[in-house]
Amino acid sequence: MALLSKTLKLLVSVAILASLWGVYLAHASTVYSQPFIGTNIQLGTSEPISTRYYSYYFGGATLANPPMNSGYWTSTAVINKVRVKRISGVLCNIIANSVFIGNTEGNIVGEAHPLNSPSTFLEGYCDINLLRDIPIGTKISSISLVADNVFATDMVVDGSPNNAGISVSGYNDAQTNGGFAFQLCDNLECDGTFSLPPSILHNPVLIVPGVLGTDINKGSEKLWLDLGRNFLDIGDQFMDSLQFLSTRQPLDTNLTVGDVIREATGTPSTLVNFNYTKGLIDLFTSQGYTEGVNSDATLFTFPYDWRYGITGIINGTTNTTVDLLQQKIQDIKTQTGSDEVDIIAHSTGGLLVKKYVIDNPVNNYIDKAVFVGVPNTGAPKAIKVLLQGDGFGIPWLADGEMKKIAENLPVVYDLSPSQEYYNQKGSYVKIINQGLFSSTTQDLDFNQASNFLTTGHQLNSQALTNAQNLHTPNFDNFDLRTADVNLYSINGCKAGTIGKIVERRVKTILGGTNIGYDQPERVPGDGTVPLESATNLPIDSANKYYALQSDHGKMLSQDNIRQQIVNIISGSSLIVDDTKISQDISECKLNGKAISVFSPLDIDITDQDGNHAGLVSGGIENNIPNVSFDIMGEHKFVYLPDNEGQTYTINIKGTGDGTFTLKEQDIDDNQVIQTQVFSNIPVSTFLIGQVNLGNITTLSLDNNGDGGIDQTIQSSSVTNSEQSKDLIPPVSNTVITGLAGQPSFYRGDVNINLSAIDPIITGQENQTSGVLKTSYNLDNASYQTYLPSNVININTEGHHILKFFSTDKAGNNETEQSLTFTIDKTAPEFVIQFNPSSKDLQFTGTDNLSNISNITILDQDDVITLTDQAGNITQIKLKDKERKHKLKAEIRSLSYNNQLVDITKNKLVFNWKFDKQENLKKLIQRVKSKKDFNIDAIYEDGNTIITGKDQNGKISKLLSGLTLLKISTEKGDLNWGY
Repeated sequence: MALLSKTLKLLVSVAILASLWGVYLAHASTVYSQPFIGTNIQLGTSEPISTRYYSYYFGGATLANPPMNSGYWTSTAVINKVRVKRISGVLCNIIANSVFIGNTEGNIVGEAHPLNSPSTFLEGYCDINLLRDIPIGTKISSISLVADNVFATDMVVDGSPNNAGISVSGYNDAQTNGGFAFQLCDNLECDGTFSLPPSILHNPVLIVPGVLGTDINKGSEKLWLDLGRNFLDIGDQFMDSLQFLSTRQPLDTNLTVGDVIREATGTPSTLVNFNYTKGLIDLFTSQGYTEGVNSDATLFTFPYDWRYGITGIINGTTNTTVDLLQQKIQDIKTQTGSDEVDIIAHSTGGLLVKKYVIDNPVNNYIDKAVFVGVPNTGAPKAIKVLLQGDGFGIPWLADGEMKKIAENLPVVYDLSPSQEYYNQKGSYVKIINQGLFSSTTQDLDFNQASNFLTTGHQLNSQALTNAQNLHTPNFDNFDLRTADVNLYSINGCKAGTIGKIVERRVKTILGGTNIGYDQPERVPGDGTVPLESATNLPIDSANKYYALQSDHGKMLSQDNIRQQIVNIISGSSLIVDDTKISQDISECKLNGKAISVFSPLDIDITDQDGNHAGLVSGGIENNIPNVSFDIMGEHKFVYLPDNEGQTYTINIKGTGDGTFTLKEQDIDDNQVIQTQVFSNIPVSTFLIGQVNLGNITTLSLDNNGDGGIDQTIQSSSVTNSEQSKDLIPPVSNTVITGLAGQPSFYRGDVNINLSAIDPIITGQENQTSGVLKTSYNLDNASYQTYLPSNVININTEGHHILKFFSTDKAGNNETEQSLTFTIDKTAPEFVIQFNPSSKDLQFTGTDNLSNISNITILDQDDVITLTDQAGNITQIKLKDKERKHKLKAEIRSLSYNNQLVDITKNKLVFNWKFDKQENLKKLIQRVKSKKDFNIDAIYEDGNTIITGKDQNGKISKLLSGLTLLKISTEKGDLNWGY
């Protein structure tokens, strides 16, 4: 019975949904209240406005025996006159008119009956006398007229016996703004006055916004959304109070909810930068809907604290936002007296409505529901928000601040992909584990993806659990039609939308891990919600609409989408461009270019109409239809559609010193056909340039920023569809040759050969793109390309570092490797000193490049040998063996790397003597250089006498106590000190 009642009501509502037109049946002077309602025609626009009206009572309904509760006069009536009232009251001419009639089956059998002569409005009214009476039992098919820039269009009858009506269009004419009301009369008598139909004839409409769709305030301070402040405050830290604690409760409990966002302005304040619901609300208003607190209000909004999402418990209560929605619907029913409401739900708002209907399957009081961009099974972009933040298409909003705010918000987890998303679409997170010598890729399953968030990135595990408990198969696949909801959907489907996050984990030489992000895999959608998620909704095929031009955050007020919404709800016939709204899902494909920019480079895009996408005031501005622009770390990822012949001016600017890699992918029917790769191009903060898209894409670069193009370069490589999937970098190897000592030490010239391979992955053999080049630099000089025909030769002494990496044709860079080595062609030197404790000479070594601790000393009594890390040898031979027994030592020879040096003019003698108590009694130290000194140091009786001469002159010193000379070799000579 409830369903029958609802069906009957639906038929009636087709007739009476719009407001400011009225057609009334009257008997004698009686005016009846509801039979034929249309909508106000708004003239003064630049194009014709076409509207079609249907009447349950006149559009196919017979005049005999009308329902008693309709207000019809129950006696016999013959219609023979139409009274037209110009609402503005200005005189105007009726040029022609016609009335089409039909038989009881609803087919048109009559003919047009134009007036014999034009009629004139008298005091704002005009009676059109029909040339033939319309008797009892006749069905009126349509009534049309032409009057002062208002012309009639053909009435389209949809085949249903109860659907026919009036069709009127208006041309642009500022002097004829206004509308018309119709009155049908009988017996040539018309009531002299009649009023416009009451607005209660509409179902009340409730707009339920999505995430971010409601203002949030702290006292008089607006935290969300204040674009002017976002523009001026780099970083947007003023929004910190929007954060939640790990308990999923607000950090600041003093925040309040404001209005649903209508439009947000920036700087200057007259510039509208973000139109969320204003365009839609204005259009409903133009169709006769009104907001307010009175009983005749027909348009409502549902502001709510979007941070709680569906699963969050509102602070200080046991309620969820779903409970608040239930109360809002009840409040509307109480205010208006209406039995039901029509709902327009955007994004997260659709999930709220779904949960509400599931909780109230019988008494949900919803007639029509239009879901716009609803992520029924979630969206991978929610993961991007948690990992890197996102500006949500709102200009000047800082990604980093949104990441901070999102960390503990239930709503972000509620929007993450569900098990059902994974079941239908597959993995939505890919991990590249890039090691020093090997790399792997892994597409995570659903459980692994959950651990990736909670364990790998330490995000809120309870919030994720709550979201997964919400997104059961029953929830994700719930059929709202079973709850008697007349469901429609409008889904964006040609904007590049994140379908899979690609995280690259790079192992460093020191054992750490650097995390970065590659180009996300894109799928058709609205820029935020993938089409697969939005269409996971049981719904009649006739009620599915696809927006071929969409921006998720602005969909409610976008051209054509808002007109389609109003047409669905009100039954009006606002013009909708069928090249922008379709019911053919086969049109939902990506065709265009995807550009990835890695490292210190900004990219700025303008389309052929002057629309802009790029960085502005710490955030992203994106006004280009169907373009997506994402930032993850230092990397920028852009999708540019070209299926309608779009052209783009793409500027680039260096933001640091180093190199950048730019990839341009050609996408056809959702598939990457080829990739042009510009690998490791030098960049500085002075560099500016352009990307010139084409079959052969080029870069025009001004390296020093002086305004002149210094070079135009083509891509380093081009890969096909399969090779473009290559995510594994190549692996380089080195072969180093030379006279080796200890590891990494050489005592002669060194030659180095480099080679590289691009790994072949089993089962993915066709994806291997091949090695493009190997790059290297020596001792932090500039990088250069290694040529296999050349050997890297290093002949200079010192510590050296060779850095190198290889790049494949897909643009994957290997983790930079380094090879450190030392060329030491110089032998070590001796340091000789008497050691009273050991009663012997002590030999140590020094070296220009080796660590002292790594110099080996071999003491064979009369032969002492030093060997440094490179294998260089220095050797001293003494005249006598058994120096400890003889208590003396004198140098006989000195050699470096087996090459004797002349020491005939050098002298080194030690003599020592101990008493019976093992105390040093006497020590003679004598050293002579071939150049400039001759020193004697004699210790006896507790004093040391030093005599001789050096480069400073004669020496004669008496020093108290034992003074030990320190004698060292120095390139074949001797040196001294103490």
